[in-house]
Amino acid sequence: GHQVATLTHAVEAAAFGGTVFYFGVPDDDSYPISMRTMLRNNLTLKAGVTMDRARVLAKADAFASAHPGLLDRYLTHTFGIDEVQ
Repeated sequence: GHQVATLTHAVEAAAFGGTVFYFGVPDDDSYPISMRTMLRNNLTLKAGVTMDRARVLAKADAFASAHPGLLDRYLTHTFGIDEVQ
C-alpha cells in the first residue's frame, strides 16, 4: 500500500547508506518521515512513477518467463480481473 506507515517502515528498515524507493499513487499529499533516521543512517529517498508502462511490463513478463521459479517465492495470491478492486 501507499500509506504513510509504509514509508515510515521502509525508512526504519533500510540499511546504513541504503536507498528507499517509494513509487505509486500516494494516499496523502504529505508524508512525514524521520529526518533524524535519514541523516544518521545516510539514507537516500527516491520517488517516481513508471513512464512507459507497456515497455516495462513487457520486460517484467519476459523476466518472469525466463525465471519461473522466482514467482512461486514472491507471489502468495493471484486474482482474476473481476476480483480486483
